[in-house]
Amino acid sequence: GGWVGKTLSRSDQSEDVKEIDERILRLLPPTVKVAYDSDQGRFSFVKTTLLGNNVTFGPEEAFSSSLARAYRPRPPEREQTLDLGVYWRLAASGAICASVAHGALVPLDMVKIRMQTAPQGTYSSFGDATMKVLTKEGGLDALFRGLQAEVLGYGLYGAVSFGGTEFFKRWFAQLAGAKATLLYPIPIVVAGSVTAAIFATIVACPFMAVKTRMISDEDFAGGSLAAGMTRYVEEEGALGFFNGLAPLLLKDLTFVMCKFAVFDISKQSLFAAFPLARDDLSSALLVSLVAGSFAGMMSSFTSQPGDYFFSKSSEKAGSTLSGALSSYMEAGRYGDVMKGLQPRLIFGAALIALQFVIYDYCRVQFHVSPDDLKQFFDVMADVSSTATSAPAV
Repeated sequence: GGWVGKTLSRSDQSEDVKEIDERILRLLPPTVKVAYDSDQGRFSFVKTTLLGNNVTFGPEEAFSSSLARAYRPRPPEREQTLDLGVYWRLAASGAICASVAHGALVPLDMVKIRMQTAPQGTYSSFGDATMKVLTKEGGLDALFRGLQAEVLGYGLYGAVSFGGTEFFKRWFAQLAGAKATLLYPIPIVVAGSVTAAIFATIVACPFMAVKTRMISDEDFAGGSLAAGMTRYVEEEGALGFFNGLAPLLLKDLTFVMCKFAVFDISKQSLFAAFPLARDDLSSALLVSLVAGSFAGMMSSFTSQPGDYFFSKSSEKAGSTLSGALSSYMEAGRYGDVMKGLQPRLIFGAALIALQFVIYDYCRVQFHVSPDDLKQFFDVMADVSSTATSAPAV
């Protein structure tokens, strides 16, 4: 690497120097080249961005750039042991992330539930359902019906799901051992996420049941979450909150597993198609957002049957999963299971994108980002104290 700081004139460029340069170039990232700058009389680095632009910088800038930090050797690192305080902050990040993202998308969810629970032929499409809600069925206020249940329910869901995922993926990693964790990181993350999602779904199920009833029945509890909870218990009993638990679990677990699988495959495929994106932070973030949005859409599609039968199991007093299945089979309209798919596809794509941004932001603010949880081995940590205490010579 001594060549980097050396200034060469044209007369100095012998065949030996060019041969050495070629060997060293193989050590550089694929997006970085070396070119001779005739004005400065030295070699410079040239980095090609994802958009095809060439950015030139000298050796001095190279060692202080993010590119140099990304490719220079890193000190040994490990994740610190997480205590209860860290898990609480991770859970808080998940609660904020889920409640904000789901709350912002309530109008889509409201129209979707109306499409699933309204009598056959009420709406011809997603656009038709939206326009009828806005013009004939309550207007803008109706679009946000169930907001309280959505925000509170998914706030709890996010706390248990995100916080639980961080806990269970480390627990499964310990059970699997270091070698298996390195070889199979995705299955371990999926196992942790699915386990956490089971507990999160159970916690959120009562809120989702009340929300569905409030949207399908305009006269139910006047839109108040507290009144809705009280009336639901009066009509169904406390266990009635869980009439739709089985399809809700099917929906959430299918969504989680598909999300991780599709996101991983999509991200790898995009990086294979655009290799330059790996070396540019903004481009890498864009790839993650695109892959996440696509994963959200595919997850919404695969989890659609569970979502449909949960809505049918909670739409009115006396609704059960067995009753919903019987009605579905007797009607013979097997395509009904896809009712509300259009808004769900938009919902899923937007949800993953929003959660991706909000969760990472909250983790940074609460000082529990991945970098905050790392410990680095610093061989120079005791040098200053040793030097201070050493006797003078």
